[in-house]
Amino acid sequence: MTRANDHQFWKGQNRYNLPQPFRYISQARGGNTRRLLPPCRGLKEVAMPDLSEAQLRELLRHDPRHTEARVRLAAIWIARQKYHDAERLLAEGITIGVAHPALLLQHGECLLDLRQPGAAIARFREVLRLCPQHADALASLGGALLQVGDLTSAVDALGQAAGLLPQDAVVHELWGEALAGTEQAAAAADAFERAWQLGRQTRAIAFYCGNAACDQGRFAHAVAFFRAGSELPGGEPIPWVNWGKAYFELGDVSAATAALRYAAQDQEIAAWRNLALMIPGDPAAGPTDIAHVRKAYAQQIAVPNLPDRTRRATRSKHAGPLRIGYVSSFFAHPNYMKPVYAVLAAHDPRRVDVELFHDGPSSEEFQSCVAQSAVSIVHQVASLTNSQLIDCILGRQLDLVVDLNGYSAMERLPIYTVRLAPLVVGWFNHYATASLAGIDVLLGDANTCYADEQESFSERIQELPVSYLAFRVTHAVPDVVPAPCLERGYLTFGSLCTQYKITPVVLRTWAELLRAAPTSRLLLANRTLESPDVAHYVRDTLQSEGIAAARITLRGGGAHYDYLTNYNDIDIALDAWPYNGGTTTTEALWQGVPVLTFRGDRWASRTSASLLADGPFAEFLRGTRDDMVQFAVTLATRSTTPHYLQDLRTSARARLLESSACDTERLARSLEEVYWRLAAPGDERTGSQKG
Repeated sequence: MTRANDHQFWKGQNRYNLPQPFRYISQARGGNTRRLLPPCRGLKEVAMPDLSEAQLRELLRHDPRHTEARVRLAAIWIARQKYHDAERLLAEGITIGVAHPALLLQHGECLLDLRQPGAAIARFREVLRLCPQHADALASLGGALLQVGDLTSAVDALGQAAGLLPQDAVVHELWGEALAGTEQAAAAADAFERAWQLGRQTRAIAFYCGNAACDQGRFAHAVAFFRAGSELPGGEPIPWVNWGKAYFELGDVSAATAALRYAAQDQEIAAWRNLALMIPGDPAAGPTDIAHVRKAYAQQIAVPNLPDRTRRATRSKHAGPLRIGYVSSFFAHPNYMKPVYAVLAAHDPRRVDVELFHDGPSSEEFQSCVAQSAVSIVHQVASLTNSQLIDCILGRQLDLVVDLNGYSAMERLPIYTVRLAPLVVGWFNHYATASLAGIDVLLGDANTCYADEQESFSERIQELPVSYLAFRVTHAVPDVVPAPCLERGYLTFGSLCTQYKITPVVLRTWAELLRAAPTSRLLLANRTLESPDVAHYVRDTLQSEGIAAARITLRGGGAHYDYLTNYNDIDIALDAWPYNGGTTTTEALWQGVPVLTFRGDRWASRTSASLLADGPFAEFLRGTRDDMVQFAVTLATRSTTPHYLQDLRTSARARLLESSACDTERLARSLEEVYWRLAAPGDERTGSQKG
């Protein structure tokens, strides 16, 4: 299923791990800000021909107040690293009353070389008292202030210098560092990017800009900076985790997992966490890969040395209803939790006594759901640590616990490395092995997980006789409108899947479809496309496949009700793979829009099949990718298609309610039957109930 919050897996983390002040820039040069600035910047003001050291000495012997000669000679000594001699020469000039800005500036820079930043700052400020807009003095002052840690003053001085020296790459770099140090990440990134454009292309700057671009949602820019930085010399470690995240947000999941595997070699827990999350959606990953990665991550997050405190006694036939607990971080989201809301409303309190462990904010819809259901108690657990939550669940001595989160609430996965009840089941948001020692069974159906795939799961797979995602819509949704092709005369294909599901192979397939159906259009809408950077990436990718920009419409997210009105402009919804839509599939179908998909190579690529196989849109479930493309082309070129689609829209909701996709009563009975059969084998209440 699509997560209620697209970025839930970043919860509790600094999403893009932006560098702490000077993490990259200062460390790269050992903290010596002065050496970034060209030596003897004051010489720009000294107009005299180049003379030898002997000639300059002779000039000063005849005229000790000869500023130009003094500055030039000091520059020669500085170049030879004779800093003490240069400093004495310049100080002597100041002592005899020479107050030329070039000499004062040069003396300040020499003091920086001698690691006397406080004295240097005083000299630079003398220059600015004489010439308030002296660009080089402002630049040198800003660099010195960076050294002493006065970041606020450094931002001011370097900002002024950058305005006066718009083509000076080093000044922009220093300004970026000062801004980063004062936690002005966006402004810092702008300054660093300007330095990069002006030719200051260092590994450190590239990685900072890449991290900042991630934070700003400019994921294509981030990838470009990470790639460029990785090709430059330098000791800064490649930020593989952030690079992987940027690829993931663009939908290039294979590239994302490849980057994360590099980071995982160093046993970086963030790499394993995100790899375990992303791996089911990687087209290049097989069942063995998924199981290996998730098992490795589960071992890293396991709660150590916790004794098994669950009850093991055989349940009495007459002990009353089975006591079960549902655990979720997303109970407050009615659009996402449609199957769960329906099951809670349909549960028979004579068979199951239901408790909820509500690990998130509340909502009016959730409170209404509880009021109309057989739920006996709601435990508000969002404020609990994992250890406290484990104690809370164990304290209830339940017969069975049902996890509804899967890997969408990764901060809670450690609780399933221990045993919370005699039996723990994963349902609803599980579409691959969890590989967690505390989960015994996953619930699917005949369309999602095949018998020959059991070996790639650490859990037993229990097949339900109805769609495991059967849903009912209880929240406000727009009315079904006529198929747009009736008026427009062409088909509009579309997808509201989240961007990280729209992999490069998906985009190429959609482009193939559009090329074969040249009058058709494509509409994509998701929150990530609100970034012009990502929208540009998607549009460019499609255009590189021969699809004209005029045929592509890209939209962002929005309030849920308004977001669903995108279906008013879509004739046929296109599913993503290998990570199908879940929530988006149910929403499209309820708006009367058929979802075109095929039976993929893993559970994650068959969740839509669970909803389509038995119902009014079964024809849109194809056997292969090629069959799917051909069927789409046939529809786009067939004259009867508009009326066919209109008939589907008109009757969709009534026919869905009669199908397995919305048979939530049967789903609830089937779940109860499975719960009883697993938790209390032999009990008379485990008899088959087809509902």
